[in-house]
Amino acid sequence: MQASASLSFTRPNRSVKPLIEGPLQGILAPNNPKRLDGRAFENVRELYVQTRIVHESSGSCYLQSANAKVIASVDGPRPNRYAYERGDITCDFRFAPFSAATRRSTRRSGEEREYSSMVTQALLPSLHLDKIPKSSIDVYISVIEADGTIACVASAITAASIALCEAGIEMDGLTVGCSAVRAGGRICVDCTGVEEKNVEGYLLLASMPRLKKVCNIVHVGPWEADDVTHTVELLNEGCEVIEDFVAQRLRERLELQGR
Repeated sequence: MQASASLSFTRPNRSVKPLIEGPLQGILAPNNPKRLDGRAFENVRELYVQTRIVHESSGSCYLQSANAKVIASVDGPRPNRYAYERGDITCDFRFAPFSAATRRSTRRSGEEREYSSMVTQALLPSLHLDKIPKSSIDVYISVIEADGTIACVASAITAASIALCEAGIEMDGLTVGCSAVRAGGRICVDCTGVEEKNVEGYLLLASMPRLKKVCNIVHVGPWEADDVTHTVELLNEGCEVIEDFVAQRLRERLELQGR
């Protein structure tokens, strides 16, 4: 795993053409040390983070991981008489209709409900909801360009945690997500949409790297026990790289505010 210097701090300055389905021949071959975008199989994509992107919300974040683009916003805390001793958090995860080559329905799908639950379960261990009784927090996530479905869910976890931080919600630390898929006999960390075509299974990890605490793991598909252990180690390293980048980005913003 490369150091955090491998991640880009440069603002996106160009548009990219729509995603086009392409052949997988040779990309995931056992003797191929590189992927289609030039990354090693254990490396995450370059990141860009911008906070306060939705001015009407309590906190918001735009996160771009190469061609995957996610916006998260937080509303609240707001009064909720049904949340007595602890506050409540709800998450609404959605793909924009134009987020992929095939147009999606505007109705909320079962897949989006499942991903909403994944994000909620990943965020809960980091939050001090007991400090905001009789209150509720609403998290809204919109994927505006999908390049790897499960990778977008991992990005959504990171973006939502940043938005909660911007909203001033008390938490133990930043929760970041990282994912890997098994395709063509190879384990690919932070996979793209092209690599996801022949996926055999995926593993999603959400953690707080500074505290060495795992918040949530989602495992789908047939994996050998040794492969799962190795993949979790790779994802832990990926989470550390992402968290280092995000923390530095937030420090830079605070320094600019203090001037």
